[in-house]
Amino acid sequence: MENSSTDLQDQLSDATRTSELFNDLSSDLVFKSSNNVLFYINRKHFESTTAGFAVPELISADTSDPVHLSEPSSTLELLFQFIQPCSEANGYRQPLVVDMDHKTLFAVAEAAEKYIVFGAMNICITRMYQVYEQYPIEVLNHCAKHGYQSLADKAAVKTIPLPHDQIALGLTHPGLTSRWLIYHSHWVKVGKEGCRVSDDYPSSCPGVVDSKSRYPRNIFSNLLLSKIPPLTQSACSGAYCNCQRYWNNVNDTVTNAVNSIPDFSSITI
Repeated sequence: MENSSTDLQDQLSDATRTSELFNDLSSDLVFKSSNNVLFYINRKHFESTTAGFAVPELISADTSDPVHLSEPSSTLELLFQFIQPCSEANGYRQPLVVDMDHKTLFAVAEAAEKYIVFGAMNICITRMYQVYEQYPIEVLNHCAKHGYQSLADKAAVKTIPLPHDQIALGLTHPGLTSRWLIYHSHWVKVGKEGCRVSDDYPSSCPGVVDSKSRYPRNIFSNLLLSKIPPLTQSACSGAYCNCQRYWNNVNDTVTNAVNSIPDFSSITI
């Protein structure tokens, strides 16, 4: 009985069905997703909205020989809404990327780049500018692969505090991990320099001593290299205390070092 149930599930998963949004049988093209969903679309819509769907003129809406695509229907259902004019079925609106979970966003963005769907490419990368702090690895992968250098630089900074195993598993674009290691080494040098400079001042001032002890812990945990911990207590008693001025110099030294770190996009191997 269990085997029969499993066989039935396999048959259902392999069965071909038609998209509810793209089901006009009068269309002159038919596509098939990786999970066997058919999409009927008119050829003319591709001419003004994409540059990556090179569909031969001889291909027609023949369900016995559709154009096979490697993406699942969940991705294509969204992507094709940026190609075919909106209809009553989708409320005359294109998909809202703010409603997409991050996995869906990056899947649609990748498909948009692959097939050069202009509107989807633009709206997805715009959304990534809003979420790169939450998903810096995913954004860095996408931007490095497709040449969005400015956003890659922003995302790369946010990856510095992350565990190295997360970086190793997450940066999948070829050569990206090697570039990240070089970029990370620049931040390590700044951290070491900050520790050295802060240790050079032999102060017994309680504020300086406390800030010295906190600085190494803050280097990568919150990316505070450019924000040296302030003195937590008042400076030494006496009219000639220079502790606050010294600590300001430490802050200036590290800030200048951070500003000298090259942009991630400038690093090549």
